[in-house]
Amino acid sequence: MKVKILGAALKGLLAAVPLSGCGAVTSVEKLDQEVKLYRIIAHGSAFQRNNQLREAIGAKAEDVCGPSKASINYDGPLKSEEIETYVNGRFTKVHAYTLGALIKC
Repeated sequence: MKVKILGAALKGLLAAVPLSGCGAVTSVEKLDQEVKLYRIIAHGSAFQRNNQLREAIGAKAEDVCGPSKASINYDGPLKSEEIETYVNGRFTKVHAYTLGALIKC
């Protein structure tokens, strides 16, 4: 159930900015306080590439972990999903991309 709610929220957020030119981090979830383990998810439009989303995750990892080096383990390949968004007075389908990573400070 939590996954469906998160997916719906993510779709709503992606629909708001699908044609923007920069990758954005959509969530930072603390998984373990003692070992400082986090999950970070970045999203982007068709204009982003895998490395741009990785850069967005890296920047957020630096924000979360401070100046210390963060260990970043990506969840896998870039994931694509077709969503419907409102552009120039009409609804259209676009591809939205997500990339997740586990961060250890």
